[in-house]
Amino acid sequence: MRTIKGDHVILNISGWGDRDADDILVCLSQTAGVFKSVISPKVFNKKAVLVENYTDTAFSGEHPKMYKVTPENRIYLNINADNDAYANYVLQFAHEYGHHLLDCDFYNTHDQFGWFEEVLCEVAGLYALHAVSKECDAELANDLNDVLRDILNDKTYHIDRPLAEWIDQKQDLLSLDRYFRTHNKTIAIKLAPLFFENPKLWDVVLLIKQIPIAEEMAFEFFINAWEALIPPSDSNIFQDFKAMILM
Repeated sequence: MRTIKGDHVILNISGWGDRDADDILVCLSQTAGVFKSVISPKVFNKKAVLVENYTDTAFSGEHPKMYKVTPENRIYLNINADNDAYANYVLQFAHEYGHHLLDCDFYNTHDQFGWFEEVLCEVAGLYALHAVSKECDAELANDLNDVLRDILNDKTYHIDRPLAEWIDQKQDLLSLDRYFRTHNKTIAIKLAPLFFENPKLWDVVLLIKQIPIAEEMAFEFFINAWEALIPPSDSNIFQDFKAMILM
């Protein structure tokens, strides 16, 4: 395997068709960088991720996925972007990189809150589109902003009631399937502007892996247990977040 290295990203150069591997590496490294710049060094996951085109590996599948393969974390991305449309790389990579940063163990413990991890990773994708657009050239920034605007304004994800009420009504369904992506994205679209305005929320989010999850734990108790872990300095920004998701 031939690879090239960037900031927090190692890229397998094969399998990208006529796309320039160096350009992809820059794009993904920049995406990782927007999270590093707002997350405390004490909690930021500094381990590099190996990125391959998923069609070029034994770990093929329908969607981009992150596989933890010792001694490296590997992220596999679909190729479903046009040659000059890097917005999907940013979106897909940021989602999977979110799993890398959260480093939760919900799969192996109690997955009733797996949907919430997926929501936060959907937020990570939207946040990356927003944040990378502030740091890249004008042409790419326009592409990123166009994709972000289309997602945020997509009527598929419109709800006609407060988000907390909607989550409460959908709780049983959410708990059964972490991959109910329409519901996950509906929640993420509502939450994303909070992260645009308060990027330090990522520090708060990374605390969820410390929550002691019980077998029959309700979502309300999950959020309250999370709040108990938050330092007083971050309490204010968490309150707006909590008010949106919990009745």
